[in-house]
Amino acid sequence: MKPRSALLIFLALVIPVVALAQVTATAVPVDPTQNPILTPHVTWSGKPITLKAVTNAAAIGGTFTWDPGDGTGLIGPTAVTDNYNLGVSHTYVGVTGQSFTATVTVKNGAFTASDKFYVKLQNPPPNLPSEVNYAIDEGLWYLHIYMERGTDGGTGLPVGDWQQCAGNATIGCYDPSAYGMTAANVNAFEVAGHHETAPAFPDPYQETVARALKYLFSKLITSNAAGGLPASITNPHGTFNPDSNGNGLATAPNTGNQLYQTGMLMDAFVASGTPAASVMTGPYAGSGNYGTVVQDMVDFYAWCQAPAADWLGNVGGAWRYSCQQAPDSSVAQWGAIGIIAARRNFGAAVPQPVLDYNKDWLTFAQNAAGYYGYTNSSPIWGPFADTPSGMVQGAMDGIGRGDPRWDLSETYIRDNFDVPPSSGASLSLKAYTYGMFSFTKSMLEHSNDGAGLVASPIKLLQSLDNPIGHPPIDWYAAQAPPNGTDPTDGVARTLISEQLVDGSWFGPSYTGSQYPFTTAWAIIMLRSTVTQTVPVACATANPPQVANGGPVQLDGSCSFDPNPGKQIVLYQWDVSGTGGTNFTQTGVKIKINATGAVGSTFKVRLRVTDNANPALSADTVIGILISAPPNPPQSNPGGPYNFCPNKDVTGKLIYAPFLLDGSHSTNPDDGKTDGTPGAPPSKIVSYLWDYSCANTFGSASGAQVDATSAFAPLAGQTFNICLKVTNNDNLAFPSAGLTQGLSSVGSTPVFVHATTDFQCTHCITGVQAKVKNGGPGVPSNVQLYWTDTNSAAFPIDHYNVYRSLNANFIPFVQVAGFNGTYPPVKVPAVMGAVVYLTDGTVSKNTVYYYRVSPATTNDTETCSSPQTSQVKVPVGGR
Repeated sequence: MKPRSALLIFLALVIPVVALAQVTATAVPVDPTQNPILTPHVTWSGKPITLKAVTNAAAIGGTFTWDPGDGTGLIGPTAVTDNYNLGVSHTYVGVTGQSFTATVTVKNGAFTASDKFYVKLQNPPPNLPSEVNYAIDEGLWYLHIYMERGTDGGTGLPVGDWQQCAGNATIGCYDPSAYGMTAANVNAFEVAGHHETAPAFPDPYQETVARALKYLFSKLITSNAAGGLPASITNPHGTFNPDSNGNGLATAPNTGNQLYQTGMLMDAFVASGTPAASVMTGPYAGSGNYGTVVQDMVDFYAWCQAPAADWLGNVGGAWRYSCQQAPDSSVAQWGAIGIIAARRNFGAAVPQPVLDYNKDWLTFAQNAAGYYGYTNSSPIWGPFADTPSGMVQGAMDGIGRGDPRWDLSETYIRDNFDVPPSSGASLSLKAYTYGMFSFTKSMLEHSNDGAGLVASPIKLLQSLDNPIGHPPIDWYAAQAPPNGTDPTDGVARTLISEQLVDGSWFGPSYTGSQYPFTTAWAIIMLRSTVTQTVPVACATANPPQVANGGPVQLDGSCSFDPNPGKQIVLYQWDVSGTGGTNFTQTGVKIKINATGAVGSTFKVRLRVTDNANPALSADTVIGILISAPPNPPQSNPGGPYNFCPNKDVTGKLIYAPFLLDGSHSTNPDDGKTDGTPGAPPSKIVSYLWDYSCANTFGSASGAQVDATSAFAPLAGQTFNICLKVTNNDNLAFPSAGLTQGLSSVGSTPVFVHATTDFQCTHCITGVQAKVKNGGPGVPSNVQLYWTDTNSAAFPIDHYNVYRSLNANFIPFVQVAGFNGTYPPVKVPAVMGAVVYLTDGTVSKNTVYYYRVSPATTNDTETCSSPQTSQVKVPVGGR
């Protein structure tokens, strides 16, 4: 348990004495911008996960209890001694795709509160995307519970910091730079999508972030024109005023090693994404905003850049520990990374001579072999901190690929990237967390525009002098055997292997002063960003293993954008089988054929891009196993489902049937046998639904089912449902010796809305249909039309259209929409316009029924219209 400050001990003693008040219970979400059931916490069968929640101070002295939701029994009650930590570890056992809903309940006297914590089992390792999400989830909780909380002496506002090394304090950790560590930690929360601004859904980390930012602002000091900031500075590239905003202030934290820590604070402030937010503590309280503070910190670096050559002959143009001290490459990167964020994200200005002089330093400090030195072209502690530091400075200056300085350093890193961490930090980049973080920043912030304003992130690290011996490699996602087929592990797999059981990281580092930063740096690296909240790319393959040439549907709809107010607008796929960056197909869902030798992995890369300005992107790589039969089927329960009571064409309130669709489940062995005489062809023979995901699968059966009677009474509720599909491979492949068919389980959320919910009030109230008879020999068609329901407050992207031959609408097929075959019906440019669709795939003398569902960019249907009255195509025509 963490050390508690005197203030918190005092509160713990006093609160039980006063009158009891209403308690709260708030589970930690993965993404606070959307309903937490849509982005569940991930783990895999047998892997412990922390169930995470907080309460308020009124609960101290009471108890909390967890119901994991898997039938294993309650955990607790446990006394509430720290209202910021109601975490417990639990191990779920189940099948991939199974969902669980854990519930935390807090009680104190007559008061009680509860909340839900959603968990979904993923494929076990190696499964890098899920392992990354798990690691970030556990790492953030570790940071949260070890924050030291108190109040600001000047304003009385709540603040928080990390001044100790938390759970690792007993193994020689110390922190000489508490401000920098607090900045790094809060930066990790921000890039993971947790901000101080009010989220759409409750987020315990919001307070953690807000406290840390207030603490950092309270520790700033300023230098005014009279006290030090000059009006004019001259370097070899010109004369300039370091005070770019003209307020006479240069700002830094009130601590030693200011040139180290100022850049860290700048990143934390910029990662808030709110340049206009008012500062509440410190010298800017009530008179400045975040953007002003960051600009004044840029001005501090402009003022403190090392001047002309020192007595040792070292060139100026960078930074060291104190203002205008002869530079070193290690410190210099922090000025660069702060300036990069300030310019690109907050629009801060930096005098051009500062950037030009830094280019002189980079030329001076680079060795002919490509690496950078410390105070000259010779490194200390090995080249794997100084070299990436030089590359980060290059990104600030716009020196990137095509410039010999960048190409030499990138080649040097690639030529040594395969050296394992066991070789030590002087020989291996991945044996030195500080250097690996610097390298990651250089890849993400790379710019070759000559000005350093436009990022062009590097996905594949390359060598120019040995492209055959050291071919381009995905520096982030590469995996060596047994996890993959690459020559070495990338940054992500390296970090995953180093995480401790409590969720933290601890090294490897050269010096103890770096250890406190490693948890935050690891999280930031795993999020593959530095100061911006980027989208989260997620892809599934259905099925995930096939025979050579087998069909696969790729689905990127599980991707999401935690950046408030932004959404993913572009899905790009590299389906070459290598996981490269040759994006040849677009769309939320696409269909491909995966090829390769049995036992090989067909790699697919998805890149998602949002509508931020500039646009932000994220990648993920998944693998499809090429496997000989027998193979398990892949459950696809459809969804997420949004069900609404609706109105028919007369205005009468009705419940449009709540239909579940598991028909897109796949069987990679479909139609095959092992050649045994009489063996039936492989197929899915069972679809079993479990409306509570309790692993009972007795709620309904069938590929498509009507759940109206079960769900209509549940208005206002949200829950997961599960589908288990089973094939008959025990019969189709008797030589395999299976005793039963192979199965898989999938889960999806269900939202049963009240009639007043926005999804329901903006649903399609009726779809009209008429037949256009083509006459003898001319195909007939059915023309559908309805009124557009798109809204600026609740935007939709397209409509999916379904058709059935039966009045109960089972079975049904999709005739338009993002299913990898049919194009969607796009939303018209004018809201409220009439939308048309012509269905030309009908047959003569047949009765049809239709339904239409509005859908978002990731193909989540927001509701479903009532079905049309019967539409009969006459005998004439087709």
